[in-house]
Amino acid sequence: MKKELQTELQNLNSHVCLASDIWTSSQNIGYMVVTAHYVDSEFKLKKKIIWFKELEYPHSGYAISDELVLCMTDGGIRDKLFTLTLDNASNNTSACELLINNHKNELLFEGEHLHVRCSAHILNILVQDVMKLIHSAIEKIRELLKHIDSSVSRLQAFNSIATGMGLKPKAGIYLDIPTRWNSFKMLREALKYKAVLNSYAHRSYEVSPSEEEWAKAEAVCEFLKAFEELTLLVSAHRTPTAHRFLPLVLCIQRKLGYLKLFYKKVWNDANKVDILVKHALEWIRKYFSAYEIQCASESCVVMTPVANEVSSKSESPCLGKRKLEEEFAEYMTQEQYDQSHKSEIDTYLEENIEKGSDDWDILAWWKCKSEKYPILSTMARDFLAIPLSIVSSESAFSCGGRILSDHRSSLSPQMLEALICAKDWLFISKDLDFEGHLCDVMLTALLKLPLVFGKQKMELVVKGETLKVAKR
Repeated sequence: MKKELQTELQNLNSHVCLASDIWTSSQNIGYMVVTAHYVDSEFKLKKKIIWFKELEYPHSGYAISDELVLCMTDGGIRDKLFTLTLDNASNNTSACELLINNHKNELLFEGEHLHVRCSAHILNILVQDVMKLIHSAIEKIRELLKHIDSSVSRLQAFNSIATGMGLKPKAGIYLDIPTRWNSFKMLREALKYKAVLNSYAHRSYEVSPSEEEWAKAEAVCEFLKAFEELTLLVSAHRTPTAHRFLPLVLCIQRKLGYLKLFYKKVWNDANKVDILVKHALEWIRKYFSAYEIQCASESCVVMTPVANEVSSKSESPCLGKRKLEEEFAEYMTQEQYDQSHKSEIDTYLEENIEKGSDDWDILAWWKCKSEKYPILSTMARDFLAIPLSIVSSESAFSCGGRILSDHRSSLSPQMLEALICAKDWLFISKDLDFEGHLCDVMLTALLKLPLVFGKQKMELVVKGETLKVAKR
């Protein structure tokens, strides 16, 4: 399966975006995971774990950089790297700098835009800083919840009041953690049980929040709700997220808009806005030129050279003049065509803006436009594969934590890697079922395994590439 995945990546006619993170297991062994994100020729976003190896301490920038190079070399994708998404730790920053310095000849534009910082991590840091300022606004609510959660009898008294008011009893009180910004869930539950909490505080002679403090808590909850939604948005790893970055930033500022509006919101100087927009367009054209050369080299179109040899036979002056006039007419036609013909970028920018929806499939749109914009659609496959967060890597560690638990901690690093990678490679998206198309790897694996569901056996009927399951 690993070899087949490597072959798929090596034969890919687009770039690969990587995301990586580090995890320490219950065995105190450090592991590094690398996930590959890419859009295939059918404009389907793929996410695959390509590396899950033990990483010896210390986890310095040199160690991370060397491990990433080893990963790309093993997979044969060193010349396909597009971006690398990491969190904001200093060792990750130094690792990216080392990659750029030592391997700039293998990177597009010498790694100018290689490092993508995890947006989920940035949002986490941002909200933590804000929570330090609004801590006092929810302090009484937090202390009251801690008081209730400190003993079983107090929780029973709370649930008795809740039941009397028609609310569900709670098995435990949700409390936030100071090092994280999960106060949203705590406040959401507290506001739902506001009357219960006030009644409990009155009966138990505890300090209850005032109406003004409850109003502040509600405002804080509304504020944190927006950030939780944005975090969930950037944390998706089976759908493209790169195109959502600018709207995400503008949502944080309570505004919506496009690039020029974004710069106007950030910069008061109108001249500065025009300069920044021009700078962005210059980079778009640079990328377009690079992809244009790449597409031309891959197409390998062999043009038949025009014969330019002088005929050995002598021709009359009139015949030579006629040929010269024909060549001049063709030359002028080509000149007029070149002047009137617009590039893909100009045509694309002049198109009317299409209104998107929450369920709008941007990859499907680019697939439909691939004939009209062959080079831009190739660019879109790479740019839309960029993950905005390292959640895809962190999810592998969550799986690793369940596999390598405190009660099952003797697995070797090689066996843990095999279990986690196999689970990821055998993943079937929700839009596929047994009636749909399955890859050869999945088909082979299923045919080798007996399928038993309780006492009912299932019969596999293979017809071409379609796998059907029929009950007996």
